[in-house]
Amino acid sequence: MADSLILVIQSVIASQAAAEFQPSFKNGLTFASYAGMLIGALFWVSLGHLYIRNTSNKSRAAVQTLLEENLRSTLHSSSALYSP
Repeated sequence: MADSLILVIQSVIASQAAAEFQPSFKNGLTFASYAGMLIGALFWVSLGHLYIRNTSNKSRAAVQTLLEENLRSTLHSSSALYSP
């Protein structure tokens, strides 16, 4: 939502800014805003993937540890029942 609002505001003020400053590269504001959003999106996506990967690895390890402990305790208690 905020990204769309930024683009709308820039499109409204771009013509007035171009008339006032007379830039040599007329589409510079549009190019810079889209390039900045692309770089920002790539950064946040990669950061999010790293966070999710680390979180899922930690939770997977915790579940595996719990299952192994449960299996060991089950095997230990069942072997005590069948010992001569």
